[in-house]
Amino acid sequence: MTEQKPVSPEVNYAKANVYNFFNGFGGPVWGAFTAYYGPLMALLGFLGASAFYNGVVNALFWLGFILMQIPAAYYSERKKLKKWSMGTLFIISGSFMLLYGLILLITGGENHGLMLGAFIVCYGLTTIVFGMTGPLIFSLLFKIIPPNKLGSWLGVYFMIASVGGLLGGWVVKQIMELGYPQAFIVLFIGAFVFACGMAVAIWLIDEPEGELAPRKENFMEFMKSLVSIIKSDRNLVRFFVGMWIAVGHYIVLTFYSAYAIQEKGIPEAETGLFVSMNLLGWLLASLGPFFFILAPLNMITGKKLGIPSGIFGAGWFADKLGPKYALIVFQAAAFAGVLLALAANTVYAFYAVWVVAGYAQICNNIGYSNMTLLSCPIQDKSSYIGLVNFAVFPFAVVVPMVVGALIGRGMLTYTGTFHLSMGLMVLAILFIAFFVENPAAFKQMQAEAAAAAAEA
Repeated sequence: MTEQKPVSPEVNYAKANVYNFFNGFGGPVWGAFTAYYGPLMALLGFLGASAFYNGVVNALFWLGFILMQIPAAYYSERKKLKKWSMGTLFIISGSFMLLYGLILLITGGENHGLMLGAFIVCYGLTTIVFGMTGPLIFSLLFKIIPPNKLGSWLGVYFMIASVGGLLGGWVVKQIMELGYPQAFIVLFIGAFVFACGMAVAIWLIDEPEGELAPRKENFMEFMKSLVSIIKSDRNLVRFFVGMWIAVGHYIVLTFYSAYAIQEKGIPEAETGLFVSMNLLGWLLASLGPFFFILAPLNMITGKKLGIPSGIFGAGWFADKLGPKYALIVFQAAAFAGVLLALAANTVYAFYAVWVVAGYAQICNNIGYSNMTLLSCPIQDKSSYIGLVNFAVFPFAVVVPMVVGALIGRGMLTYTGTFHLSMGLMVLAILFIAFFVENPAAFKQMQAEAAAAAAEA
């Protein structure tokens, strides 16, 4: 029997991005079909829900993301292969979207109170199940991506999702023209179809077996190991605090669409293109803002210009300067987005707001992902991923919901909310700049690269 050649990292990575494209286009949580800041905000409007429910949907999105992170990490550590569990969870998560779509189809969506309650339950279950895939996904990616290419390859990974979302957002705009409830029947059932596609795509990856993490006798022992991480890695704890202060970004994402629709008279159907514009920002952050100019020039000149096409992209910041500075750029870009929102009066101006918000989001995603993966000293990253995902987002769950309640009661305006968020963004920049350091592993890679350059 002929021994099979090992699959190259590039081939495995390309296969992973097939699932990620489906995820961005119409996945049950992160995809354009059910993006919480886009069509779901329009759904709340059709159902006559108060601003409080904007915060509830945001809370469910992030609560689902963090709630099962630690149990999922414990489970992930015991799996040499992650893909089978991931695919199964994708399908289960999508099935709750299917259920809500069928409820709308069967009832006609006439009882708005019932439809709101059913949506909250179905969406909450969707996000919780999908959130369990977090440690599995990033542990799988770390097995596929070479450590020295982590920033740039993660940038491309998020770029692929953004391309899917760009296309998906345009499709959502066309579907939204169907109105309520027909548009949402199509969107929610479609999300289930894409969840199945994601499962099939992830199962086709030739995942290399990973090393199991050091065994813990039971879940309590596992929890003790997480406590020991917190006690031993003080920089990681300071990173957590910085991310708590960075909640301003998650506040404004919750209310941008509602502000545009209610205060500026932007049609609900535009929420589909809001998703596309947000994901265009993902694309620009993943490739670099000047990629479309510099890449052709570098190709024509044989790279005589010596300027990397990915300059000022999120991956470029993470690889060159470290995750700390990617997080600072995240907050600076988020601040610029709020300034744009305060000045926006047309739909095109709000497109720009969402582009900047998307750029900020990818700087965050790559910054905190790299901070996590480079802080972990062993191959299986499940514990660190679960701990970080659980620890950095609690304020993203609670604060927007509180703000939504205050807006609903007339105690806070959208403009006041944006001003509050800007203040938090400034504090986050200062805290990260002065109190958070790049991980030791990043500093070591920098030193080794400098030594290699000196010898060359």
